[in-house]
Amino acid sequence: MSDHDSDLNTDDSFEFSDDVAEVVEQPQQEPQESEDAPVEQGKDEEKPKSTYVDFDDAVPDPDKRQRVKERVAELYRNSKKAEKLEAELEKANARLKELENPVKELTMPEVDLAFENPEEFKRKSEEYAHYLAEKKQRDDQAKAEGERVKALEQERFNSRVATFDSRSKELGIAPKVMEEAIASVVDAGMAQFVTDNLLDDPNGPAVVHYLKDKFDVLHELSQMNDYQRAMYIERNIMPKITQPRKQSPAPATKVNGFRSSESGGQDYTFE
Repeated sequence: MSDHDSDLNTDDSFEFSDDVAEVVEQPQQEPQESEDAPVEQGKDEEKPKSTYVDFDDAVPDPDKRQRVKERVAELYRNSKKAEKLEAELEKANARLKELENPVKELTMPEVDLAFENPEEFKRKSEEYAHYLAEKKQRDDQAKAEGERVKALEQERFNSRVATFDSRSKELGIAPKVMEEAIASVVDAGMAQFVTDNLLDDPNGPAVVHYLKDKFDVLHELSQMNDYQRAMYIERNIMPKITQPRKQSPAPATKVNGFRSSESGGQDYTFE
């Protein structure tokens, strides 16, 4: 969100200090502009119209307004939770990698050394016992950290799914309808593609909903690799689901300090 500065049109009128005025009275010298002279704004200049719109005016229906606020708040919570999980997962993976780094391996001293050099045998035996204790501790920590990483990955996935569901609700898509749409895409062998490419995409729910019952398109997509699928969706599906509203083209309008999304979306309504 950026502020747009307006250009000021000024005339040639300037006010001068007393010292400069004395110079201006002399005909042989041309007047000089004072750096401290104020610049008058043109009287006929039109100020840019504000695009700020009060949220209550933009969404007059109180019930619909409340649902919009709840969904925006839900999306915000999911976003902050995802950021926190991502940071925790990054730290856990770094810790796991550190624990799994190989350390210098020690072997049990030879029995013959006990007869040849009892003192050295004792020292190496103690060193080996200490090595085994440390190795077990590291292995236990690595196992626990690995389980923690798996739990965080699952929690992060659940958070991504929750965000997807929130966006689906925002588009007014009934949960049952979305379940059927997802089932159609999964049956076409594109479950991993949805997870990797559509789950985090703001237009993901609209794409999946569009593909519902379009078996000819799903069959065509099932014969492609992920890159080809992404290109097909970008060229053939995105233009259909991101068409601007016909009745009221949506300008970049501020609503309570927030600027409307420029990504567009299908003309769904909040139900």
